[in-house]
Amino acid sequence: MFQPSHDGQRPIHFGDWNAHCWQTKEVFGRVGMQASIGLDLTSPLSALDLRPMDVHLLHLAVRWLHVLAMAVALGGAALVFVLAARARQIGVPAVALLQLAASYEWVFWLAAGTLAMTGIGNLGAFGAGLPSPQTGWGTTLVVKLSVVVLLVMLSLPRTLAVARLAFAAPSHVADVLRTLYAFTSATFALVVAIAIWLAHG
Repeated sequence: MFQPSHDGQRPIHFGDWNAHCWQTKEVFGRVGMQASIGLDLTSPLSALDLRPMDVHLLHLAVRWLHVLAMAVALGGAALVFVLAARARQIGVPAVALLQLAASYEWVFWLAAGTLAMTGIGNLGAFGAGLPSPQTGWGTTLVVKLSVVVLLVMLSLPRTLAVARLAFAAPSHVADVLRTLYAFTSATFALVVAIAIWLAHG
């Protein structure tokens, strides 16, 4: 949005005081109010002053989202495992464990979707520059992706098992959850270890 200033020397372009916004009183009188360079004032989006997105900033945001999703998934699985392993010592009721596990399953699948989305985005952004699978780095990447796929495939039975535990005897809940989430935590830890090696290898 442009408005001429009181002295007629410069339009007010909200959010932008760059030199390309300068217009003289004579130009305003001759051709009306318009930008000499830049935004098309006939567009309804012109007042938003849209600029190209920083690609590097976008890539950084995707990587941070990827790491955050992994941290939530691993941390949640580890929390359920620790509480299930020490349920008798600290007196955690079976109902509370089941509620925690059921909540984690929702979080897990949300994190898994986020990891898949951001992982594919990372491969799309850097795929051309990645080493081939025949190299040591490329082979390790294939191993990591295979472990992730295996983890996701085996997580569906885990989710179903957590749902069935609602009908199991309370005395068995902690033992079953401890076994389920020990595998999940260990697999996530392996994926993180491989990812760290890939980042620094």
